[in-house]
Amino acid sequence: MTSMIVAALNEETSEAVHIRLLGELISCVGGESHWTEVEAGAPELEIDCRIAAREGMWTFYKEYATGRASMARMILDVVDADRERFEYFDAKLIDRVRKRAKR
Repeated sequence: MTSMIVAALNEETSEAVHIRLLGELISCVGGESHWTEVEAGAPELEIDCRIAAREGMWTFYKEYATGRASMARMILDVVDADRERFEYFDAKLIDRVRKRAKR
């Protein structure tokens, strides 16, 4: 499901659908495997979701830079294993986001 959401984020959608997709993705990458998943043999489902989400890393950075900053930042904070890269872009983009919010 995570790969499909990442792919859908690169398609033309309504704003509401786009936000819903980001919200679902936050749930996928930020959660933990439900006990039923653990019993079914998928004890690290959230890790699989994070790995799949990494395919869309630059999509999330684009989202961060262009409008859905808080949701994209939450995803990146979990998904981007390169902390140096995340901190660099975070420092650059957070000022842009703050300026946009003041308008």
